[in-house]
Amino acid sequence: MRSVGALCQRVTKREPGYSSYECLAHAVRGRGFSRKTLGVALKNFVDKDDFDPKDKRELLDHLELLTNTPRGAENMH
Repeated sequence: MRSVGALCQRVTKREPGYSSYECLAHAVRGRGFSRKTLGVALKNFVDKDDFDPKDKRELLDHLELLTNTPRGAENMH
């Protein structure tokens, strides 16, 4: 399993217009990271100006949903 940091860097290079949170969201999709790992990643890889600290729980909930959703599942209709 690749580290969250390496995955974020890969997305950032591929999509330079994305915010740091968007890069993290794309990086963790379908990867099965734990909530703790996601929290550390949110702290370390997302610019503090990208979100209001009071929204942290909602952002973690969203990241947890993404990481537990199989990649490509959004296209399975």
